[in-house]
Amino acid sequence: MIIDIALPFHGNVQLFKKTVLSVLAQTSDSWRLLILNDAHPDKEVDFWVTKLNDKRIIYQRNENNLGPSLNYSKCVEMTSANHCIILGADDIMCEDYVEKMIIAIQSYPN
Repeated sequence: MIIDIALPFHGNVQLFKKTVLSVLAQTSDSWRLLILNDAHPDKEVDFWVTKLNDKRIIYQRNENNLGPSLNYSKCVEMTSANHCIILGADDIMCEDYVEKMIIAIQSYPN
């Protein structure tokens, strides 16, 4: 089972990095991180995510700023797993979050 983690972004770069690192620190590898950068002016984000070189991360940058609501919706549209989590770019995941969510889903499949 894979859980998609949708992360729309246009904000504080340092908080964004902490959020991504909290996903990378998960005790379960059963996740895919979908990042949609809403044309943030600081290109550091693009380079930083690329340097992570993790196949579980799908990164896209909007050509133009869509604004929070449209970027959020477009990011959710990127998901394809049966289950997804939507993070804010300032949310920090507990390291066993995905693991516990998989257990909960398997325990209560309906």
